[in-house]
Amino acid sequence: MKRFLISSAVAATVLATSGMAKIATDGTGQFLVAPAYYADGKFETELKLVNTDLLHSVLYRGVIREFEASQEVDFIVALSPSDVWEAKIAMGKDGKVYLTSDDDSNYEENLNVNLSDAQQTAGNASRSFKRGYVEFYPIASFEETNIEVPGISKIISKPELAGRFRLLAGVDKYGYPLPNWTFSTKNTTPEALPVGNDMVAGYATMVAKETNKEAIMTIPMTAFENVGHNPVVRPAPAGDDTTQTDYLTEAGIDSIYGDLSKTTVTVPYDLNGKNDGLYFTFWGDYAGKTQTGCTQKRTYDVIGRDMKEGRPGVTTPKIERRPIISPRPKVITVATPESYLACEMTSMVVNDALDKELGMGDVKKYKKGMFQINNIKTHTGDQRIEPAITSAGKAAFLATQISARVDDAGNYSFSWTYAPTK
Repeated sequence: MKRFLISSAVAATVLATSGMAKIATDGTGQFLVAPAYYADGKFETELKLVNTDLLHSVLYRGVIREFEASQEVDFIVALSPSDVWEAKIAMGKDGKVYLTSDDDSNYEENLNVNLSDAQQTAGNASRSFKRGYVEFYPIASFEETNIEVPGISKIISKPELAGRFRLLAGVDKYGYPLPNWTFSTKNTTPEALPVGNDMVAGYATMVAKETNKEAIMTIPMTAFENVGHNPVVRPAPAGDDTTQTDYLTEAGIDSIYGDLSKTTVTVPYDLNGKNDGLYFTFWGDYAGKTQTGCTQKRTYDVIGRDMKEGRPGVTTPKIERRPIISPRPKVITVATPESYLACEMTSMVVNDALDKELGMGDVKKYKKGMFQINNIKTHTGDQRIEPAITSAGKAAFLATQISARVDDAGNYSFSWTYAPTK
């Protein structure tokens, strides 16, 4: 859960109008979350952050989190108006996972970071960054007025944007604190402004490498509006955490938890669910976590239904098949007699759950239908739960479904979509 790429910098944030945060319907927002990435040799993941605004530049803090305990490695992105930042998370030839980018929007000119080693350098236990998720926190925006051509921004250099970040953070280009520095949005020219609700969008693209052709699947990042910014900055010593309240207001954070707190996920399946995966990312308050593994646990029930009108072996037509229900918590993790959705990011293959949990593994009988995880409740762990949420026992999460298909020529195609939740 530590940051290392700017470990001696300051978490700089600016005041914004706070309100009830909500998931944006148009894909643009202030705070963004990529629900998953994979970098296990079979898959690699490309990230894009897009500034859709024609007149404002923006500063963002990206945070890559591994799946067990949300340990982090972070970086700063500086986007001029109508700009795109690109990066890749992939396994190197040495078997380690790297964040790489030669984009000029990087605060550092090039990124080539061994994510696991970055954790160990700061004294943390080695973590596997082969899968996880990514967050983008807003820092500031700047109006780039072009007096000569109204409606079009002036030309702004990336070194100038990096300099503005340092003035807001109170550090020099080497990361050392500036003498007699105090935070002010007027430390920069032009003055630092909030990032608008409709400025920034993001995308995550997984690339399947072990196919005869590279198959790709892209999903838009979940964007939140009205998250607000905190007008107070705090010194961030080396190895300190990304604390949500450094960038978002308490009201905004509470609203995000409320928006993501659900109990049920439903997906259709085909081919008995052998090529359908369900992925959960449990969003939480990470500062101060010291766990060494998957300490967060959530109980759940399973429902499976096939789409045939009659039960297998029942000769009477048009008898609707009743859902098969398992009312007990079931184990997805190995080497435990109990059954939970564990870790801060977890996944399951639909076929495995149909087979092991419900006995619906026969593809001839249960070729296609509906698969549902419901009654999801936080059991243990330290995911932040607000009083209104606690009474219902809900957990805050994003759910996505990845489906793979193979044609007669052996070519793969993939889809990656958000799963319906309620």
